[in-house]
Order: sequence, then C-alpha cells, then structure tokens
Amino acid sequence: MADIRLTFLCSHRFENGEVIRGGILLTDRETKPLEFRCTSPIRPTGLQKLLYGNMLERHILVELIGQSLLKSLAEQSDVILVREPDLLHLQVRLGNQQTVLLLSKHGEHDPRGAEKSDAGGGTSKLLGSDTGKFEPVVVHTYRGFEEKGGQLRGVLGEVFAHFDLLEPFERVKAALEQVHKQKLGEGK
Repeated sequence: MADIRLTFLCSHRFENGEVIRGGILLTDRETKPLEFRCTSPIRPTGLQKLLYGNMLERHILVELIGQSLLKSLAEQSDVILVREPDLLHLQVRLGNQQTVLLLSKHGEHDPRGAEKSDAGGGTSKLLGSDTGKFEPVVVHTYRGFEEKGGQLRGVLGEVFAHFDLLEPFERVKAALEQVHKQKLGEGK
C-alpha cells in the first residue's frame, strides 16, 4: 500500500474540562498532513449531563466528533487511528466501510477493562518499530474486526519503522489549542 492514507482522530478538553473539541488529521504514509478539520466547541448542558449520564462522553466522541469529522473529509483514509477508548466505538457506526484502531502506549490502558467503559472487547496486539526508533504501541481492534485489524497492523508496522504513530495526535491537539485560543468556529 504505497499510497496509504492514515486518519488521526482525537479530542481535547478546554475551559476546565467543560468544553471539548475534536480534530482529525488525514496524512500520507509518512504522516505528512493532507487535510485537517476540527469541530466547533461542544459545551454539554447540565440537562444533557443528567440525561446521558455515563454515556455522554461516548456520545460526544462518536456521534458529534467522530462521525461529523469523518464526513467532512474530502477523501477517505485506509484506517482511522484513535487514542481514546470510547472512540473505538466509532467502528459500530462505520461497519465495514473503514477500520478504527485504538493505539496506546504499552501498559497505558486495557480497553477491555470495565474502567474503560467496554471499549469494544476486541483484540490487543503489541506493535514494535522494526528499527527500534520508537517505543512499542498496543493496537486494539473492535470485536468482530480482528481480521481487518490484523491486516492493517502489518501496514502500520511498515509506517512505524520510520514514523512515530503517536506523534500526529500531539500535532492535532496542538492545532486544537491554537484554534480554541483564536476562538475559531465559535458563534458570534
């Protein structure tokens, strides 16, 4: 897959955790940016917090951030990479159209654990950088998508030999901080 496209999708909280924005970065195999999009600030109301309860975070991440940002991209990617366990549930909405993979540092979290709100119950595999340039990452797939996830792990391994798979998430968060600081996307 010489022309593989990677999508890095994440969120970032602002204003003492009361505001959340999502960002998406579409890159080539060298993680060079091709397209960036972000959401307007999302400010859940007290009533929404009461009605959604523990499901509010997943609702915001999957439906308001994930789905809307993926629809906004001019082109689809080969794989959607996420760092937040709740975003792995985006796989349910996408079905077989695209594959979502959760990346984490080794020992960071186990998405199958109850403490991470049942993030899909799929498989988790350690992926090392063949060149040893980067710390290994754990790749988590959503239950029922293990085969496709396995195929994509091989492709990610090729990319990971030369480029840090976690670093683009830091770029997205920095871009979100810049966008929020400039109050872009806020209603007047």
